[in-house]
Amino acid sequence: VCFVLSGRGASDEMKIVKISLGVLAGVIVLLLLGSLLIPSRWQVERSIDIGVAPGVVFPYINNLSKWPEWTSWYRREPRPVTQYSGPEEGVGARSTWQDASGQGEMDITVSVPDWGITYNLSLGHGEFVARGEILLAPIDQGSGTRVTWRTRGDSGMNPLAKYVQLFMNPMIAADFQQSLERLKQVLEAIPKNA
Repeated sequence: VCFVLSGRGASDEMKIVKISLGVLAGVIVLLLLGSLLIPSRWQVERSIDIGVAPGVVFPYINNLSKWPEWTSWYRREPRPVTQYSGPEEGVGARSTWQDASGQGEMDITVSVPDWGITYNLSLGHGEFVARGEILLAPIDQGSGTRVTWRTRGDSGMNPLAKYVQLFMNPMIAADFQQSLERLKQVLEAIPKNA
């Protein structure tokens, strides 16, 4: 209607459509080329020093049913519906959950007292897969612990997955930091003689 009122013909309309499509194609090409600059492998890591020995920290990371006490994932509303299977703690312990954002599962694959754990994480029926570890290192002559939580994955060559991960990393880092701060709060509140 605007083109007719302004006296423009069909050829002017086609020029605008062609220019718009050319700009759109150019943006898509730039995004695809830009994704080549984003590494496919990613890693997020956060650490905190806690004023208790590694032996006090270990049960809280080695038993997935204790994770709701300290991880930020379980402090959101609505809370995930979680099920546990396998051994209560250590290698083979498994948690599966369903929440508003989807479905997930985690399995402990390595468990070494006073050292830490490694785990596999899968979200969205395998759409997002990561490997993680929570490592314990004694500090202050063994009376304290440096807890390091690290996760890593590979987005492959999928440009969309690379861009999604680029924006997800800061969110994962914030979750890790909040969770580690809560773990510190929970553990340092335990009476020393308990």
